[in-house]
Amino acid sequence: MEPTLTKSQLIRQGERSINIILLDIDGVLLPDADLYQPPSRDEDWHLFLDTVSFNQSCTKRINTLCEVTQAKIMLISSWRKYFSKQRGTLFKALVRSGLDSSHLHKDWFIPFRYTSEKPDEVFFMIEALESNPVPRVNLLLIDDQDLLLSLDSFEKYPIASYAQITPDAEQAFSETDLQLALDFFDIK
Repeated sequence: MEPTLTKSQLIRQGERSINIILLDIDGVLLPDADLYQPPSRDEDWHLFLDTVSFNQSCTKRINTLCEVTQAKIMLISSWRKYFSKQRGTLFKALVRSGLDSSHLHKDWFIPFRYTSEKPDEVFFMIEALESNPVPRVNLLLIDDQDLLLSLDSFEKYPIASYAQITPDAEQAFSETDLQLALDFFDIK
């Protein structure tokens, strides 16, 4: 078995890689104290997205992370399921709350199945990326729920490195979390 190369070794060897952030919403962009009760009627979902506001300090930190690392965001949040028919309105709500739209990956809305769990959806995302020629991926998951994945889980996929940051859901994505993310991407 060939030894695994570190991220810096891959870069030195000239292999291109991209940085992807899998981003949750509840407990990451929206502290638990600010959680909203979603509407119970289908026709009220659009109105809900027109009024929801994510924590602007958290979105600013995510923007900083993306700017410094050139990372692209893909949404792993269960909000994709709740708002699958209002994808554009969810996009507008994220941008209205300060998230820079240029940081969203062109396939920012990760595929899902209504019966799938988040760890499965990570693999759906990787398979979707593989359908296009892609370089190796440095994958950072930011989710307040520990998905218990390891780099070994991605053995057959083009993942150069993987980590999960699990923010305290009460604070959401904090300065400490930002520093951990920058450390993952080797940014000092």
